[in-house]
Amino acid sequence: MNQVVRFLRATLRYGLYVLGALAVAALLLVAFVGFTTPGARLVAWAIEKYAATPDQIVRIADPSPLLTGTFTAGSVTLFDGEGIYAEVRDLSLNWSPAALLSFRFDAAALSAGSVRVERLPVPSTETKEVRSTFALPVDVKIDAIDLKEIVIGKAIAGEDQFLTASGKVNATNESIALAVTAAQRDRPEARAIADIVFNPAGNELKLEATVNEPANGVLAKLLRLPNEPAVNITVNGDGPLSDWAGTGTAALDGNEILKFDGRHVQTTDGMHTLTLTGGGGFGSLMPPALRPMFEGSTSIDLATAFDGKGMVRVDKGTISTGALALSASGTFNSKGDNNLQANLAGTNGAIDFRWPLEKGEARTLINTVNLSVIGDAQSAILDIAADVASVALPDVALGAVKLSAQSDGFNLATQSGPIKTTVEVGQAGFDNADLARLVQAPMKIVGDIVVATDSIAFNPVTIESPGIGGTVEGAFSRETNTVAATFKLFAVPSALPPAAAAKFDGTIALAGSLKTGADGSVTIENIDLKSGTIEAAGSVALAGGNLTADLKGVLPDLGKLLADAKGKADFTAGVTGPLSELGIKAELTSSGATLAGRTLSDLTIKADATANQSSPQAKLTATGALDGQPIDVRADVVSKDGRTSIPVLEARIGENTLNGAISFTPDFKPDGTVDFKLPDLGLLAAMAGQKASGDLAGSAAIKTTNGITSIVLKAGGSGIKRGDLTIAKPTADITIADLSALAIKGSVRAETIAQGPNRVSGLSLDFTQQAGKTGFAIDGRYDGGPLTAKGDLTSSNGRTEIRLSSFGATPRQIALKLAAPTVIVIEKGTVRLNALTVQASRGTIAVSGTAGEKLDITAKLNALPAALVNAFAPDLGAEGTIAGTVDVDGTAAAPLVAYNLKWSGASLSAARSAGVGAFDISADGRFANNRVTLDTTLSGAGGLSFRGGGNVDIGGNMPISMRFNGNVPFALIANLMAEQGFTLTGQAAVNLTISGSAKAPQIAGTITTSGGRLVDVRRNLALNNLTANVALDGRQATISRLSANLASGGSVEVTGTVGTVAGSGFPANLTIRLNNASYVDGTLFNAQLAGEMTLTGPLVATPTLGGRVTIRRAAITIPEKLPTSLSAIDIKHRNAPPKVQQMAKDLRRDERPAGASASGVIAFNLGVTANQVFVRGRGIDAELGGDLTIRGTAVQPTISGGFEMRRGRLEILGKRLTFTDGTIGFGGDLIPTLDLKATSTSGATTITVSVAGFANNPQITFSSSPALPQDEILAQLIFNRSLSNLSAFQIAQLASAVSQLAGGGSTSLLDGLRNKLGVDDLDVTTDEKGGASVRAGKYLNDRTYIELQQGSDSGSSKAVINLDVGKGVKLKGSAAGDGSASGGIFFEKEY
Repeated sequence: MNQVVRFLRATLRYGLYVLGALAVAALLLVAFVGFTTPGARLVAWAIEKYAATPDQIVRIADPSPLLTGTFTAGSVTLFDGEGIYAEVRDLSLNWSPAALLSFRFDAAALSAGSVRVERLPVPSTETKEVRSTFALPVDVKIDAIDLKEIVIGKAIAGEDQFLTASGKVNATNESIALAVTAAQRDRPEARAIADIVFNPAGNELKLEATVNEPANGVLAKLLRLPNEPAVNITVNGDGPLSDWAGTGTAALDGNEILKFDGRHVQTTDGMHTLTLTGGGGFGSLMPPALRPMFEGSTSIDLATAFDGKGMVRVDKGTISTGALALSASGTFNSKGDNNLQANLAGTNGAIDFRWPLEKGEARTLINTVNLSVIGDAQSAILDIAADVASVALPDVALGAVKLSAQSDGFNLATQSGPIKTTVEVGQAGFDNADLARLVQAPMKIVGDIVVATDSIAFNPVTIESPGIGGTVEGAFSRETNTVAATFKLFAVPSALPPAAAAKFDGTIALAGSLKTGADGSVTIENIDLKSGTIEAAGSVALAGGNLTADLKGVLPDLGKLLADAKGKADFTAGVTGPLSELGIKAELTSSGATLAGRTLSDLTIKADATANQSSPQAKLTATGALDGQPIDVRADVVSKDGRTSIPVLEARIGENTLNGAISFTPDFKPDGTVDFKLPDLGLLAAMAGQKASGDLAGSAAIKTTNGITSIVLKAGGSGIKRGDLTIAKPTADITIADLSALAIKGSVRAETIAQGPNRVSGLSLDFTQQAGKTGFAIDGRYDGGPLTAKGDLTSSNGRTEIRLSSFGATPRQIALKLAAPTVIVIEKGTVRLNALTVQASRGTIAVSGTAGEKLDITAKLNALPAALVNAFAPDLGAEGTIAGTVDVDGTAAAPLVAYNLKWSGASLSAARSAGVGAFDISADGRFANNRVTLDTTLSGAGGLSFRGGGNVDIGGNMPISMRFNGNVPFALIANLMAEQGFTLTGQAAVNLTISGSAKAPQIAGTITTSGGRLVDVRRNLALNNLTANVALDGRQATISRLSANLASGGSVEVTGTVGTVAGSGFPANLTIRLNNASYVDGTLFNAQLAGEMTLTGPLVATPTLGGRVTIRRAAITIPEKLPTSLSAIDIKHRNAPPKVQQMAKDLRRDERPAGASASGVIAFNLGVTANQVFVRGRGIDAELGGDLTIRGTAVQPTISGGFEMRRGRLEILGKRLTFTDGTIGFGGDLIPTLDLKATSTSGATTITVSVAGFANNPQITFSSSPALPQDEILAQLIFNRSLSNLSAFQIAQLASAVSQLAGGGSTSLLDGLRNKLGVDDLDVTTDEKGGASVRAGKYLNDRTYIELQQGSDSGSSKAVINLDVGKGVKLKGSAAGDGSASGGIFFEKEY
């Protein structure tokens, strides 16, 4: 037992020794760390280690012992990826370490000699967990804070700003009390004071803050206030937290611009109510980018309630400014019922929202935003909609954007549920030309989105646009940040770059599946590419920096890739390895295809390469036959010991051979030889699907010595021809002693170079070496005149100078020459021009500036002949001179062009052929962001004055917005109208807007004219006081008025509409009114017309002319004489020149019927009513009337009905016959046809005279019963006796009658008297007793006819009146000279 006791005592004693040792060690460690300088450095190192992140570093310099109660540090410096952004110097802390035992940080004083903040830190890329609540590890109490100097760097404030600050703080997890004073170091009057107490447990809230700053202060600079005014801001509030009220004001330069009143009330059930009212010039204190949104006066009126558990009720919520109005009302409750409505809209157009970016700014013009949340939180109805006028980014411009998100069952508590989303873009523009082609408007994206706690599914997302479209289905995992999706996309050829688009003629379809991994890997499987040009299938994967691709496909039609090829080719391609050293294997095979008409057989092309920038490896082979001639190509790329070479370069295609070997120095400068002999260039061209001919042979020796590369090139041939390009006898003998210095000696020559109408003959380019410079001289002849250029060039240290001393040419007989020697400098990819001036005739063009990564070019034109353009477009026939400036800025990918040009005496051959004279055009505008803006004025003779402008986007559907107005004289088209037999005088006032897209423009506006005159010379028709008023709305032209007075009497009016939508055929719905319109053709026909017609249907197809026309009065005059006829001469051309043959074709084309094969033939559905139609001439005097119906077309009219005889007579040598019946019809060409019959008796013979045929040449025939010869009938009719019993005088009279009836002319005295007296009927007759009487009649109006008769006695003299009552009823009455009278009612009906 004693041994056990001794053991326990010993164990206890040694345990106490150990504990004592540990306590002593701990005390020593605390003493070391807390009371020694090395220990302080160890603590500083630990803090730096703990606070450091991959892109944030803390450095503490010269720390003092931590637990002495007084801690100092020489500096505390903060770093990010770009260096130091903040630093604290001379830090001093007077604190109580013992207070930490009570979980309190208690400091009597905290001071710093300098706190400098150079800039804002770069945002950290490290993702850290963020706690949902904030808690202090210990209570903090600092009795005095003294920061002697605070420096805000110029990166933040524009220039360094120096401040001082002092204060105190007492903070726990339940409350905070803070008092701080800050002032500018050099201007103590610029001061900010804050006294804040927040103690929820004690129901206390105190908020007192004041900022007073004179002009040009820190706050004004930070806010970028205009003119940096004095700023005064105060916020005051005190009272219990459960019923707290406060106010806030702001003033600039002593003028109050803002005032707010707020109140917070907390009820016993835990509800909080918050109200805020006030307003003022809020925009003055906003950052510059946001000021447009808060322009004018801002008004805020809010009344809300919340319970802190997810319920917010808005009883009143309005915020309005000069630019926007925001309103909200209702309840949002994540655990109950919802009824929240919110609306944002512009008050004066769209809301201008801007946000600064690293390069430029983002600008969004917002029309409206609407939000609605209705229903139970477990299944709420969500509706969000936004209408955005435009979105502009530095490289992108979108317009007419509409967004919507809708859900009929969204869970607000879990934030999950289905959402139907739609994005519509009406306009799109991109600086990048490839993107502009690919992404075109209008675009619509529709997505069925399902949001869950762990994923977001899209089933599907559909894309519709002119360039691309398709569907994407899949899901995004919110837990693993991965995507799994399938896609089916398509693109049209125009969405591809031009070089690629030309190879496709149909839709390109691409399908596959996409997966991403949590490690960043991407896999695309089941790739299926379909098009008429290429088909491919396979997969691509990228993981851990390694790329794997396996593709197999076919080129189904080589003609899509090569101009003159037929057949197909198969290919495979595989890629493996890291991105820095990819292994590539590819193979292409084809057999049976034809290239430029030559058959390709057993072609196999193989490539096996390793893509390593420093050590490339490759082996290329091609075998097969073309047109039976062998193809054998081999090339190897080998890298060994840091050097790359092509030891094997052999190619044989038929008789064409190329052999050589090239090695490269470590800095990839070449050394080797290449020999080529190409006797059949046509075979080589066929390999590229081209047709060419010619031969070329030569060699190139390349040598690099001491880092200097030299080349000796010799080549020549008899000629080269491809298409219309011909080079005759080309030769080259050039030695380049130093490629980098462009030390060239030798010559390049060609007997002729011709393409189309352009031809250069005797061309020579000679290089010489003179005093370290390469001189060059160009000689030849172009367009019949000398072509010369001389100068020299040098190149060293990456700078090339081309000194051009002279240049001359005479294209289109316009003398061009260099006005003065100039220097062109090329350095670091930038070309610099210094006043390069070319004199053209009496004009000049001067170009200055630089072109490289950025463009800065100015071109000044002065009286430059427009005819220079004709060298490139001979048929243009441009004339006049051009003057102005063109400035080009930006980049080659996104140029910015500003121009101001004037074309004086402008004229084009097409305009001249139409009779349009020269005019002047001035234009200025810009091209930027794929948008052209234009402001142009056109003026000329005859009062031509036209002005307008706008913009049009280049790309997509090319949205356009332009407006034009001015006066256009009809004299511009005088010659063109004259060729059609018209003369038109006057002018039109035009006011038009063009919108929509350039591919389908919408044209709106008005076209008006008054006082014009149109004469149809061929039809003897003149329209005076031509007046028109036409309105266009983009869909149709509305003719509210189109009227004219006929020179012969009456007027014409047209009203209605004509459709103007592209492809609609210009559908018309016109009404044409004839108001007592008189028409006189001058020879055959005159009429007075009235009625209303319609023209309906597409004008470019077969419009229909309908309605009814009334011929109130018409006269058809049969020509007294037939015109002298000439027979057409049958001309046959023998060996005629081409121009004569073309003229003959044009004449034959003009002789074809107008509507025989042309579109736009008019169809008829027209009714014609004739009240009075008189036919006179060759002894005929008749009156007819009736109705016609015209159908068919203008080419083949179908006319039914006709004009029936009312009264008439035929007079031959004083012998009068009365027409018994007659009609007037119309043939296909609308010339009246006559069918009139008159009868008479001579003894026992009944004689009938027929007038038939066309009115311009009727045939008069005689018949009798019993039948007699024509001459005998005429003798019996006129002289009442046989022909054999006529005297010589009577036979002469008979011949005169025959001549009159045959068109030889009339000498009738009555015809002359009737015309002189202005009556409609004049006749002299004899009765059975030989008594003579005279009769004259005239129509007083359409229904009243009066006739006076004077006989040999009073009984035979009388007045007769006929009154047409209508519907076949007529009243007739007469009164004789002896006092007798008669009358009657008559009914007539035609059947």
